[in-house]
Amino acid sequence: MRQEYTAIATLTVDTFMAKGIKCKIQLPGRMGNVKIHLYPMSDIWNNIQPYFKFKFDAYIGDSKFHSDEAYVIKSECKYYSKEVNECYVELQANDFFIADTVSWEIESCSSIIFWISPNDKIQVPQIINQMNDGTVEVNHCNKENFKFKLHDDIFVQFDKMYDYEKKGKGYAASPYLIAIVTGNIAITNLSDVLLKIKPMLDEFLLLISFAFRTCIVWTGFELTLGNHQHCTYYRGNCLFPDGKGRPSIRDGVVEFREFKNFMDHIYPIFKKSTYKESLKHAIYVLCPWNSQNIILEENYLILFAALEAIVLTYRRTVNREFILSKDECKSLNKAVKNTIHHEVKDKIKRGELYSKLPELNRVALRTVFDDFCKDNSIDLSSLWPVFEKSDHKPGLSDIRNKLVHGDTQEMLGFLSYAHEHLQYVLERIVCSLLNWPLERTEINSGILKREIVSVNKFLLIKEDAEKQFKT
Repeated sequence: MRQEYTAIATLTVDTFMAKGIKCKIQLPGRMGNVKIHLYPMSDIWNNIQPYFKFKFDAYIGDSKFHSDEAYVIKSECKYYSKEVNECYVELQANDFFIADTVSWEIESCSSIIFWISPNDKIQVPQIINQMNDGTVEVNHCNKENFKFKLHDDIFVQFDKMYDYEKKGKGYAASPYLIAIVTGNIAITNLSDVLLKIKPMLDEFLLLISFAFRTCIVWTGFELTLGNHQHCTYYRGNCLFPDGKGRPSIRDGVVEFREFKNFMDHIYPIFKKSTYKESLKHAIYVLCPWNSQNIILEENYLILFAALEAIVLTYRRTVNREFILSKDECKSLNKAVKNTIHHEVKDKIKRGELYSKLPELNRVALRTVFDDFCKDNSIDLSSLWPVFEKSDHKPGLSDIRNKLVHGDTQEMLGFLSYAHEHLQYVLERIVCSLLNWPLERTEINSGILKREIVSVNKFLLIKEDAEKQFKT
């Protein structure tokens, strides 16, 4: 639920400080941007005009409001006369926190409650009973199925909580999802959370996003520290997801009954994987924050770039970027340049040929991709081939090449099908690198051939694509 506070603020940037500014702080529910409305005097307004980012501080009693990054999104001053004016500045505060003093004391912080973005994928089963006295009792079912290990002795437990709002003679309950991080977390201040816990939870939620084909992030958190401080933190610098999954017949890459096993298995592998960064890139692309409004051509190129990033990691791991050593390549370039110089008389054409020479020494993407799939036992059968022989074009790479050069007209009839196949290719690669068996996914050949039009009608689609590609 949204909240508003009125306070006196201080803005700081470098050595400049502006104090005593009346402000209204507008907090979102649990997801969204913190807005700050400032009403400065005209002299202060003039002084803050050269800046666009401030450190924001305000106090209300024992409560502290703070943001290291408060950005100006609107600034205006209306003059009604020489003496009468009205100045206004609107800020958007990233990573905003509130520190309240509480009466109770704890030895150390033992748990952090993270708010999770709305989604219909993580279903925490509960039995809700209304008692005779009107109270409501909430009981959990299979609670352990939603508890996971983040680190040696740090765990995360997903749960569902409720906000209550008075409506008429009763109350309306609005559920929201939380992730409770517990264990030996050794937290003494907010920085510890952001440095120690945040990276682990970000990666864990990213893998959950992949499992459910839906972008899921944390939007803020609450914790109580050992110095009588209760802190509430609102995340910024983040695009919050719409909570809708990628359009698909199947809800996720794995069935919900496999969710616990899937996460317990892949997370330790992911943390140690050589491909960790390129896998993160691939999952970000597969689970965009707004999956309903993607541009097909643009998203196809982004998906293919994610595939190439994974293959590049393989290239560097097995030393398959270049064919010849630097010295060998230098000698070859010299010989080829001499040949070009003697055979090609036109100076401009010679220059164009010289500029292509660096490409000679790079191992072809097709060759490296084939080796990568073989070495990692990646099964792409039943899917549109990434690379095709010349008489069976287009492969997915040929379509990518056309899109890069802006040639989309002849692909309008089959691009959406190719895009869907490219998604499945990338999902299978991610599963293989995380050592999760293909037969225990929703993207195995049997399910795709039985339920997905772009797969069970693939031969007809491909035949049509070949005709259009040759025209």
